[in-house]
Amino acid sequence: MVHHPAIVTTGPGAPLSLVQRQTLDPGDGEVLVKVQWTISSVYDLYQANHRLNGPCPAVLGRSFAGTVLETGNSVKKLAVHDKVFGFVSGADDERAHQAKITVSENMLAKMPPNIPPQVAVTIAESFVTAFNSLNNDFGLQLPWPRPENYRPSHSGALLLVWGAASPVGKHALQLMRYYHFCNRFAVAPKKNHELLKSIGASAVFDSADADLLRQLFIATLKLNGGSCPPGRFIMDCWASQEASIQGISALANPGAKVSFARPVVGRSNGQHYKIFSDPLLASDWRMGVQDKFLEEHLQPTIMADMVGRGVIKPGEYSIAEGETLLERAQKALDMVRIGGIDGKQAVWRVSED
Repeated sequence: MVHHPAIVTTGPGAPLSLVQRQTLDPGDGEVLVKVQWTISSVYDLYQANHRLNGPCPAVLGRSFAGTVLETGNSVKKLAVHDKVFGFVSGADDERAHQAKITVSENMLAKMPPNIPPQVAVTIAESFVTAFNSLNNDFGLQLPWPRPENYRPSHSGALLLVWGAASPVGKHALQLMRYYHFCNRFAVAPKKNHELLKSIGASAVFDSADADLLRQLFIATLKLNGGSCPPGRFIMDCWASQEASIQGISALANPGAKVSFARPVVGRSNGQHYKIFSDPLLASDWRMGVQDKFLEEHLQPTIMADMVGRGVIKPGEYSIAEGETLLERAQKALDMVRIGGIDGKQAVWRVSED
């Protein structure tokens, strides 16, 4: 029986631990991947602090880059030694904070030759979340391949990304621009505005501005000659009761669609935070892929092509260094916890070779 090292939670807010887990042989349509790089995300922090996915110990991590070690029967898209990256959201056996994972080949994209693994690992989680929010939660039906001269039926609708400087927000703006949605509004700190305009925002608003809601109302009315645009879609990438949801509730008129890109967080007892459980939060915590085509092609085909052609840009990141696997994992999670990476993703090496 073969085992490999894995990082697991030990209790709400407690230090991480290193354990040995059994390495599973790949089944039909599955591959065994040696994980070389991963990220620690806000979702991992919520899981470590609040046990979102059940009791401890639990393996963290949803985005990774690595090398295919073995392939199961019926695998058609990948071969041994292929360099891959991807996003997973299933059981512990396929989670990314461990040396080896056994996953469906549909969860993997071949790594473009011009992108190193520590860069590729910043893409998959936010890309899949953004694509699913637009295509499934909003029902905008993003076609693939995109037809020549394509114009979406909701091209004149308002698409507002609140928390647009986040990894999900940035990829959402890039997808909106690629699919020719015209009114791409972004709410973010002022220091991020030029970057957001360069990747797709048609209008940007300062999240710290006390007059933010009035400015958004005025800008929205101007879109359609003084009346509301024919559709209103709001993506909340902060999911904070104080920082985003109160404002969004004022903008979300009847018929508007709102998608939450992560669990909703609110203050409790002054200094502590609590996670709100609500059916509306189902969007990101299921894969969101409802049809067979996207199940088979979202990461292997669509994501791989968009990244390879430069339609989707990698995210900014900081590397968490450490002498051991556990040190790197703990440092990366702490970087997310203290908020010291300022919109960058906490990237760290899993396997040394």
